[in-house]
Amino acid sequence: MKTLRYIALAALTLSFAACEQEDINPAVQGDPDAVKINATIGNMQTRVAYSGDNGVTNFVNGDAIKVVNLMRTSKNEATYTTTDGTNWTTTDAMVWNSSSKNKFQAWYPVAEYSSYDTFTIPTDQSDATKLASADWMTASTEEIDKPGNGVLDLNFQHRLAKVTVNLTFSSQYPEGYQHVSDFTFYTNEETQQAITALANSETSYTAILRPGEYADESYFIFLLMDDIEEHYVLGKTTTAAINLEAGKHYTFTLKVGKDVVSIDDVTVADWNEEEIDGGVAEEEVYPNIINATAMDATALNEAVVNALELEYTDLTVTLAAEPESEMYAAIRRALIDTEGVVDGSINLTLKGATVMPDHSIELQDGSIAFGEIWQDENGETLNNPEQVLELHSISLPDMLTIGEGAFEGCGNLTSINAPKVQTIGKYALSKTALTSVEFPELKTITTNLLGSTNTLISARFPKVTTIENAGLMIGYSFNPESVSLELTAEDDITFNGNSHFNVESQNYSTKVDLVLHSNKQDEVTDGNQWKGYTFKSITFKD
Repeated sequence: MKTLRYIALAALTLSFAACEQEDINPAVQGDPDAVKINATIGNMQTRVAYSGDNGVTNFVNGDAIKVVNLMRTSKNEATYTTTDGTNWTTTDAMVWNSSSKNKFQAWYPVAEYSSYDTFTIPTDQSDATKLASADWMTASTEEIDKPGNGVLDLNFQHRLAKVTVNLTFSSQYPEGYQHVSDFTFYTNEETQQAITALANSETSYTAILRPGEYADESYFIFLLMDDIEEHYVLGKTTTAAINLEAGKHYTFTLKVGKDVVSIDDVTVADWNEEEIDGGVAEEEVYPNIINATAMDATALNEAVVNALELEYTDLTVTLAAEPESEMYAAIRRALIDTEGVVDGSINLTLKGATVMPDHSIELQDGSIAFGEIWQDENGETLNNPEQVLELHSISLPDMLTIGEGAFEGCGNLTSINAPKVQTIGKYALSKTALTSVEFPELKTITTNLLGSTNTLISARFPKVTTIENAGLMIGYSFNPESVSLELTAEDDITFNGNSHFNVESQNYSTKVDLVLHSNKQDEVTDGNQWKGYTFKSITFKD
């Protein structure tokens, strides 16, 4: 018997889908203080059960949810059941506190292995009923008064992840020789549990698993072909990991060969149900959502160009944590070179990347980001710089370092979101159209960080303790009539160099409202002067 252990992750295409919220009508009960319920599933999710007949998901005859009122010591819990998936009744006596607060917790399924806080995943999920029994959902409320109609609204959320694997076969398994003897999922726990999956067909399997990342060298799937060849797909290797999120439905397309099994692609959707026939993945691909972690620069450029030619303006690209400069250059070239892209139309999100390198103004010399360039590929000086004018907004959710000049000259860039960034190089945001900036983790404002960006309305730097020479010299004039500048670090703020604000035109004295930490009140003189500079006003906050 041959045993193989591996994982091969291709570029993962992430697709997101939403489902309409659905209601469950309240049960009819006689006691005027009895708790009637209206139970819904979260906005981006559908109901729990999996009907093996047609893929439709509903509560079905016999389904039950448990509800507990934490603010009572008697008549404080009930089990509600449904016979039609819509109407809910209970024979238990649970009542509202009419003159005091109520706080509720609820869960599905009602079983000895299930509660609001804990759940043991059933290892046998081999039919539709058993799969539904693995779908742990909970709901809760804050402290609330009894409503006039006596109806308790419960919004349930899936606490686990649903996983479907669709199998395809290489030429090593020709038609007639594609018999799967055993298919097993493994949980991502320290002591892994084997899960017997629901077989949607001979080549498609579904199970409900615990969310989280698989550990090193842990198993994700075991596959036995023709009672002879064993295949183990690892949940994590040195280059990739499977990380499941609660409330999501993951669909893996697995290509099976005698010597290798590869995960060709993955789709991720908010939990929904759809008919699965024959194990063929109905992948919904969005060309504007690009996972480039396994691409080279050429492939990334082609992917971005394709999205732009399809007239997408919102682009999301996932990069490696420390991508090569060529990856940024590939995106840059696509934005500039693709015909028909309107200036100031592109909203770009770069996920995963933590470092954006320093940008060179000379094409031949150094790394390239999105800043302006003054030389062509032959080293000849350009009459006018090449600028990335297509950008309207940039989101950098994982970025820690933005290099020197990274966005200099992006003249239509009005918004930047970089909540984790700790270091920004000189000139990085100069000559832009930014109207508001906030960098919660930034400690130093570098030279000409926002030079010639005359459009600012507000700038917030809650942790900045150092301002380099010319750090906040925005330009000779502000277009807005009023600007809010917050430097609210509790620690001392140090100035390096001689000039830091717009001393040339003293626009700060007529337009800029400065906000400092309240412990700096003694540093302010004459009501509006701080460290030798005059502002329109100075106020304080903790």
